[in-house]
Amino acid sequence: MRAPRSWDRGDLCLFLASLARRGAALTFLVESPATEPHTAYPETNMVAAVALELWCGMRRLGLEVWGFVEAYRGRFFAPHAIVVGLEPGWRGPPDWLLAPQPVAIDVIRAGGVRYVVATHPPVGRMDDFAEYGDRLALWALALARAGRREEAASVLARLEGMLDGHGVADKAYASRGLYESYKLALCAIAARAAGVGGLAERCARLLKLVSPPATLYARGMRGVGDLNVETASLALLALHEPAATPPTSRRGPRAL
Repeated sequence: MRAPRSWDRGDLCLFLASLARRGAALTFLVESPATEPHTAYPETNMVAAVALELWCGMRRLGLEVWGFVEAYRGRFFAPHAIVVGLEPGWRGPPDWLLAPQPVAIDVIRAGGVRYVVATHPPVGRMDDFAEYGDRLALWALALARAGRREEAASVLARLEGMLDGHGVADKAYASRGLYESYKLALCAIAARAAGVGGLAERCARLLKLVSPPATLYARGMRGVGDLNVETASLALLALHEPAATPPTSRRGPRAL
C-alpha cells in the first residue's frame, strides 16, 4: 500500500487505488494501510467510488467499487452519502449516535486473505451533536442542498467558531487531544455548497498543511498514524475539481 506524500490529487488517487482488493465477485477498498488493513466499510467505499471515477479518472475501478457498495445496499448507514449527492437516509439535524465498534455484516476472501465487511450502525440519539464539527458540516451541507443557504451559513458560523488556527477543536478534540483531517474536508465542502467562500478556503488551507497526510494530526499540523479511505476521499472532493462529468443517467455529485 502506498502512503501519500501530499494532498495532491495524484498522490491521493494512487493511495486509494493501492487499497483496492479483488475478491471472486467484488472489488473493494480496505479502510487504511495500518489501522484497519482487513476491514472494508460500504459507507466509505461509497464516497471513494465517486472520487475514483470522477476525481481520479479511474472509471473502471470506481464502477467496480460501486458494485461492492450496491451489493450491501440497505445493510449499512451512509451519513456522508449527501456529500456525493445521494439520499443520506437521515432527516433533520444529524443527531444519530453511531456504534463505537464496527459491526461485521459479511466476510470476503481476496488473494487468500480474509476481509471483514463492516459498518457503524446508528444506536441512539445525541443531545450534544452540535458540539461536533463533522455534524455541523453535514447539517449545513444538507441545508445548502435544500436551498436554505442562510440557515446553512448560520450553522457554519458555529463551526467556524470551533476553528482554533490548527483545526476543528470540537468535543472530540477536547477528549482525544488530536484533530481530525476529515472534518476540515467536510467544512470546505459544506462551506463551498453554502457559498461561504472564505470559510471554505480557510478549511482547505488548514487541511493542506497537515503533513504527512493522516486522518489524525497534532498541533503544529503533524500527521499522526495513517490515512484512511474516508479522509482521502473527502479530501479529494474538498481540495480538487472533478476530472470528469458524471453521466446524467446515473448517480453522481451535485454541485460540489
